[in-house]
Amino acid sequence: MLSHSDLKNIIISNLADDKIVGVQYYLTELLERRKHGDGIPQYRIKNTLTDTYVQTLVDIGSSIDAASMSVFCHPMESKLSTNQMVMPVIVYVNNLTVELIRISDSDVYFGSASGTGIKKLAFTVGYTGDGDADLPLKIINVKLVDKDYSPMLAR
Repeated sequence: MLSHSDLKNIIISNLADDKIVGVQYYLTELLERRKHGDGIPQYRIKNTLTDTYVQTLVDIGSSIDAASMSVFCHPMESKLSTNQMVMPVIVYVNNLTVELIRISDSDVYFGSASGTGIKKLAFTVGYTGDGDADLPLKIINVKLVDKDYSPMLAR
């Protein structure tokens, strides 16, 4: 079984790999609030352990604290062409918070799916069966969930 440190390294590898361009684009857009505050860059993702804002994709990976992660087995099973059943996991990064404010035009895109307020990142990581030897486990999805969200309480 993979440790939290293993999962952190998988996420870091994914963030640096061009095959995960959709996730990279989403997170890059999430990093900086551009249409607010008279053009002064405002960052949305904060490392609560260091009380600093994350400014790049590399910063996201290096800011993830393995001890602060929560891992939950996703109940949705994905069926591969080989009829192999694979269950992805959701990795909640509890030390990185994302602030979405209601009055910011640039936060509307992200807030429409998850609401405004303080959120945390949730990475769905799983095997895609594409034969990729360099990146066998991939970030399938990333979403924002409420900061206090716990999958165990949602059951």
